[in-house]
Amino acid sequence: MSITILDELTRLVGAGTTPRSSARLSPLIDVPRVDVDDIGELRTPLTPTKLRRLLEVAVPAPFGQGERTLIDPSVRRTWQIPSEMVTVDWDGCLAEVLDEARWGLGLPAECRLTARFHSLLVYEKGDFFLPHQDTPTADEMIGTLVVVLPFRGRGGELVVDDGAGGATTYAPAAHETTLVAWYADRRHEVRPVRSGHRVVLTYDLLATGPTTAPAVPTDAAAQVAGILDRYFSTPARRWGMPGEVPTKLAYLLDHEYPASGLCLDRLKGADADAAALLLAGAERADCEVVLALTDVHEVRDGDSMSGDLIDSDIEVTHAVSPDGTVLPCPTAFGSEEAAGTPSARLIPYEQEYEGYMGNYGETMDRWYRRAALLVWPRRLAFAHWCEAAPVAALRELAQRSWANPGAADVDRDLAGLLPAWQGIVASTPGGGRAGRLPPELGGPGPTGRPGDRAGAESPRADLFSVAADLACSIGDADRAGALLDPFAVNDLGASGTASLVALAERYGDPWAQELLRTWTATRRDGRWDPTADWVRRVPTLAQELSARPALSSELLTQAWARLHPLITSRAAPRTRTAARSLADLAPHLVAVLEAATVLGETARQHAILTAARRDDVLPLLIPALTLAGGWPPELRDASGARAWADLAIEALQARLARDRRAADDWSIRVSWPCACSTCTTLRSFLVSPDEQRREWPLAQDGRRHVEQAIRQAEAPVRCTTLTAGRPYTLVLTKTDEVHAADRRERSQAAEDLERISALWH
Repeated sequence: MSITILDELTRLVGAGTTPRSSARLSPLIDVPRVDVDDIGELRTPLTPTKLRRLLEVAVPAPFGQGERTLIDPSVRRTWQIPSEMVTVDWDGCLAEVLDEARWGLGLPAECRLTARFHSLLVYEKGDFFLPHQDTPTADEMIGTLVVVLPFRGRGGELVVDDGAGGATTYAPAAHETTLVAWYADRRHEVRPVRSGHRVVLTYDLLATGPTTAPAVPTDAAAQVAGILDRYFSTPARRWGMPGEVPTKLAYLLDHEYPASGLCLDRLKGADADAAALLLAGAERADCEVVLALTDVHEVRDGDSMSGDLIDSDIEVTHAVSPDGTVLPCPTAFGSEEAAGTPSARLIPYEQEYEGYMGNYGETMDRWYRRAALLVWPRRLAFAHWCEAAPVAALRELAQRSWANPGAADVDRDLAGLLPAWQGIVASTPGGGRAGRLPPELGGPGPTGRPGDRAGAESPRADLFSVAADLACSIGDADRAGALLDPFAVNDLGASGTASLVALAERYGDPWAQELLRTWTATRRDGRWDPTADWVRRVPTLAQELSARPALSSELLTQAWARLHPLITSRAAPRTRTAARSLADLAPHLVAVLEAATVLGETARQHAILTAARRDDVLPLLIPALTLAGGWPPELRDASGARAWADLAIEALQARLARDRRAADDWSIRVSWPCACSTCTTLRSFLVSPDEQRREWPLAQDGRRHVEQAIRQAEAPVRCTTLTAGRPYTLVLTKTDEVHAADRRERSQAAEDLERISALWH
């Protein structure tokens, strides 16, 4: 972040504002006149009789906490007279009072204030109201007006926070009516009354008309425009290192606002002045401005507000256009922020202290709710809205592109989008693994085969569909490729293959084939899943792409190119884990064989059959034959998989023909690549049919190596260490699992033989 430029912007925008949070209005001598039903006119100081009668009809004054209305004398202790019993006569001077309140709060002449009576309050000795904010009773409510009748007691001062770490104290007058107006979001309190009775009228101030200044000095707007131009063209620096050019800016405002009714015409005080100046400068700099509510998170060094800022980020929780239209929330901001009042001078709504940790000092996390003006160059506006709502934004751009191909605004928005596009796609959720989805969404059906529409409801599948529509509309092969490169075959949802066919018709088969090769690249983005869903969906995808045979053939080629090396690398398993890893490839093997058969690609079909017709991939063939056994008879016959069945049946019969393990046979057959002398000795122990236990004096490194080798081989051997003597003695003991595993293997082989024979013979 370029701190120098942001500081310059803060000083300039802040210099053109007048921070007003509250104002004392001209005192009144004889008005207003206040009458209470059955009691009469109230004149202060109250007589004991009138006070007693007044308190007889009064109720404890409540206060708001979130959506609740509470009565708690430890927070607010005062009396409230029911409003329907109160009549207030201003003798025609209320309009002047409101006009002065408008001026005192810094509102423009175009804005008009009206007053809505809220309550009549009576404070006795000891009564008070702790610091609080007024609850808005309407979208138009902008402030509060308090009218304190002449008060000859002591205490009862009104203290209004200015929102920037300071406060103003308003003491009631003894011989005249005191009037104070303030913005409703400002915290304020009534200090305890030490003597006498404080009688107060409260009004809600409602605003009509704009609260922002109608005009901004030309030279000030030009200066703001110049700063924005420099900010959005200067590489940021963080920790002294150059970074990227900023693409957005958040100018934090001082007042608080409800989400309902949030718009520029309802900004308060200094915020209205800052917004008018920033909007005028942004217009000159060809920037877009959005009004928002945000959560600001700051991490500071130490546990005080003055600690050095370590990190900050802003999450937008509500956003509106200048006229108040609700918009999607732009994505989180980092440290691209400026503020008239730094957050550290405000009261956080939550904070969390983190003590010393390792090489790090103590830190304090604080969260603030603040309104903000979000600013970005108009050329990047579409990219920001696309980050917030990518499907809707892309659909709107595609509609514009189809309606007016080559339009300047489409070219501008597309050019601004492409640098951020890969990150947008990456952050959009994709479909789950096929094995975890229901059959109608691509998960395995009753036979274990994947469904027809994996990822059909995936947000990324929807995004691909609209991106493909946009790519078709622009008629530019390079830009179309840039739009579609970040996707993968897994992102082809219900309409994805139709979109791919349309793209091939638009830009040609070679272009679409290259796109497929890009999508299926090994370890794409470092996260390629070797058992990716799309390989299991190849038969369905190839069928849907049959209108473009070059594409269906390319997809099969890429699927087999991904799968074949995995079969080779996982062959000859001698552990249960390795066998399971090989068996996991069965749905993918069946899928590519089915696709090759259906497409009539005999050469590819022969390559697939040959690659898997091996004794060392028997853990793969058994589940593959089980899955393929659910094919229609004509597909089974045409596939050539019966050759796999013959091989598997022969291997299973040979396994069952071997003699059962004798009770005194403790031999264990394992293999691993290590050929060191220690492993050679270990292997001699494992393969020995007579030796069940061996004591082996061995140094620590040797013991660790042997234990690791046994774990990797998953050999049923227990390792213990005798610590007497030097070196210690490693005791190896073969467990009963040697015999139990042999029994399970024979039982499983018999079950597999029966099933495969029934399916294929």
